[in-house]
Amino acid sequence: MSLTIDNREALFADVRRGDGVAFDTLYRGMFQPLLAAVQAILLDHAQSEEVAQEVLVEVWQTAARFDSSRSGLATWMKMIARRRAIDRVRAAESSRLRDVRIGIRDFTEVADDPAQVVEVRLDFERVLGALDTLPEAQRRAIELCFLQQLSRTEVARCLGIPLSTANWHIRRGLAALRVLLQEHNATTVWV
Repeated sequence: MSLTIDNREALFADVRRGDGVAFDTLYRGMFQPLLAAVQAILLDHAQSEEVAQEVLVEVWQTAARFDSSRSGLATWMKMIARRRAIDRVRAAESSRLRDVRIGIRDFTEVADDPAQVVEVRLDFERVLGALDTLPEAQRRAIELCFLQQLSRTEVARCLGIPLSTANWHIRRGLAALRVLLQEHNATTVWV
C-alpha cells in the first residue's frame, strides 16, 4: 500500500488521537519503506523486519511527541528506524566482543607447549587493550571488519559513513595499532 504525504499526515493526526484503525493503515503503508531503511544498515532480513516493527510500535507510543516544525513525518520515522538499526548493530557488536573476550579468557587448549598458549593469550589481550585506546570511529571500524568479519562496504553501511571514510578509519586504526604493539614489544624485557 502506498501512502501520499497528505494521506500519511491525515492518518497520523488520527493516530495521535489514539485511532487504532488509522495506525493499522499507517503501519501497512510505512512498513516497507522503513524495512528498506533498516535493512540498508542491518543487512539481515529477519532482524530488519523485527526492527521495523519495533519502530512502528515506537511511532504509535510516541506519536504525541512528534513535532512537525522540526521534520516531516516520514523523515522522523526513518530517523527512528536508523537509530534503532544502529542500536541493534551496536548491541550485536558488543555481545560478540564480550563473547570473544569470555571465550579467550575461558579457553583452555591442551597443548604440548604451555608457553605458546600463554604467549598467544597475552598477544590477544595486548591487541584488545591497544584496540581500546583507539579513537571510537577507528576502533568500531576495525572491530566490525576484523572481529565481525564484515566487508568494508558493510562496515561503511553499519557506521553510516562513506566507504572511503570507513577505509580511512581502518587504515589509520591499523597503523596506530601497529605502532602501539611495536612500542609494547620494544619495552618488554624477557628474562
